[in-house]
Amino acid sequence: MGGGNKAPQVVPIQAAIQSFGGFTFVTVTFTATLGTVDIDITNHTTGQYLQGEMLAVPGTQSIPISGAPGWYTISFTLPDGRIYEGEFEL
Repeated sequence: MGGGNKAPQVVPIQAAIQSFGGFTFVTVTFTATLGTVDIDITNHTTGQYLQGEMLAVPGTQSIPISGAPGWYTISFTLPDGRIYEGEFEL
């Protein structure tokens, strides 16, 4: 059985946490047109939950979050059902 090398998958979503003047944002960069994407952000420490959707087109968009300290998860559900998830701590 040959294993072969698998090329890394290119993920069409990049996210970073940024803070400006006391406000905290998840800054999302879409590298492809994906359509309407469902977004869920949960702070597991405080129980805060944010759900929404955005039109994913190439470029950067910002999502305001509370900025409360805690362990967060974020997920993006694409129109075809694929889910991309990440975690971060503030």
